[in-house]
Amino acid sequence: LKYLNPGNKPDEFEQQALIFFQDSVSENQHFEFYQTETINNKDYFRYFAPLYTELSCLSCHSKQGYELGDLRGGISILLPIDEHKRAKKNHLLFFGLTGLVAILALSIPMYFSIKRSVIKPLGDIEQAARHIESGNYDFELKWYGTDEIGRLAASFDKMRHQVKEYTSQLKESENKYRQLSEYSFDAVAIVNSEHKIIYVNSKFLHLTGYSEQEIGPLDFRDIVIDGKKQPFSTAESDGKAEHYETFLATRDGLEIPVEIYKIKGFSLGNEQNLAFVYIRDLSERKKIEAYSIQTEKMFALGRISAGIAHEIRNPIFAINNNLEYLRKKYQQDEEFQELYPECKQSVERIQKIISAILDFARPHELSFEDVDIQKVIGRSLVLVERQLEKSSIRIETEFNHNNKIIKADPHKLEQVFVNLFLNAFQAMPFRGVLTIRTQDEDAHLAVEIEDTGQG
Repeated sequence: LKYLNPGNKPDEFEQQALIFFQDSVSENQHFEFYQTETINNKDYFRYFAPLYTELSCLSCHSKQGYELGDLRGGISILLPIDEHKRAKKNHLLFFGLTGLVAILALSIPMYFSIKRSVIKPLGDIEQAARHIESGNYDFELKWYGTDEIGRLAASFDKMRHQVKEYTSQLKESENKYRQLSEYSFDAVAIVNSEHKIIYVNSKFLHLTGYSEQEIGPLDFRDIVIDGKKQPFSTAESDGKAEHYETFLATRDGLEIPVEIYKIKGFSLGNEQNLAFVYIRDLSERKKIEAYSIQTEKMFALGRISAGIAHEIRNPIFAINNNLEYLRKKYQQDEEFQELYPECKQSVERIQKIISAILDFARPHELSFEDVDIQKVIGRSLVLVERQLEKSSIRIETEFNHNNKIIKADPHKLEQVFVNLFLNAFQAMPFRGVLTIRTQDEDAHLAVEIEDTGQG
């Protein structure tokens, strides 16, 4: 830089500006240079405009060596801008506050409008969804017009009615089948593929003796003993159904004969591969079957005994006649007279047993007549007392002194008492006491038969 007047030496800003303009002379000329500065804690705006040598300037400045277009100097301006900045700041604050107030003024009514038309309907729909989730369908969803939210609310309310109706039908169906299950004469259980019990009816709990809380953790195979099952037939069991007899273990450790019908491979809710099991108690049927077999045996034994008794009766009749003949012939024989009573009693006893067997085995028509119950019990004991004596079973009778006469069929009563005495005999295979009691109970006569056997 060439300074014609050293007293007018440029400051740092002006030097930067002159260098900037000097470097740009050969390229694109620039006509201003500016920046802000802080001087003595005050802000200033610095502006510098270049002065280039023009054609009119050459008459004077050509002598100084300037040519057309050379940079000769510039105009430097220093302006304080503190007030301007304060004014700008105030204007910005004013416009900011004005904008904020305007935004608030517009937002508040817009918020309430959105809340009324969008937020509240969506909140009501959300609350309705929670009601449905909790199983409550008895609520009313308001109508919100015909816009998108209104149509959404209408669709949701329609869905609520459909779900309510469907759930009601499901509950009605569930209650119907649960009642059918609860009032079933058979025990019912639902078991999963891991043999865990999903559901049992009250008959199942009654049959096993378990409570509903106790039955949950148990394995079904611990209750229904598959190891003892006897299929009815191969035709009644396939991959989806089984039909067999087995035993059911009760809480008290007893084993009850049962009939099982199992249907496999059905679903219930999220549970898959379930088995529906019907369990029928066969205890009474087994007792009836055993009683029927015993009755048939007794009937066959009666027929055989009757045949034997017929065969024995004639020889015994002959023995009895010959015994009477010998008694008359040997009246003076003291040794014979000592033997005669025992022989006579034995023959009479045989005749008595034969008569009882023939009378017991003979078919009788049902006939009600006056009956002395003690005599009926006595005739029944004649048929079984020898068996009882062989097993060392003692017979004790406690008959009521007031021997009441009743109306009954004596032959049917004999059959009943013989069966009871034989049952007692089977319960006491060796040694025991058979006690027979009669008691007068107002207009009735009670007969009690007690044994010391097991069962």
